[in-house]
Amino acid sequence: MTWWEHGSVKSFTMAVIKSYMAQTGRSVFTYRDLRIHYYKNFADHSFDWHSVERAIRRLAQEGQLVRLRAGRTVLFGLSDAGISAAEGVTA
Repeated sequence: MTWWEHGSVKSFTMAVIKSYMAQTGRSVFTYRDLRIHYYKNFADHSFDWHSVERAIRRLAQEGQLVRLRAGRTVLFGLSDAGISAAEGVTA
């Protein structure tokens, strides 16, 4: 079993993203934004931040997240496929 399938880091990461967007009202995030939200609002740290960060990159590779560059900053947002996938995830 790969890290991606183990313990459903994919679903957990989508739940963190969905929670962040619902709480902040923003439709995009940076690694830093999501990391602050993760440690501030999630008591369950069964996945270390490195795994969540890797999952973000993997979700972008799969087309569920859109990756945008704004100068030196990388922004992520849900794609249409990501919105559909996030609907089934509980935050």
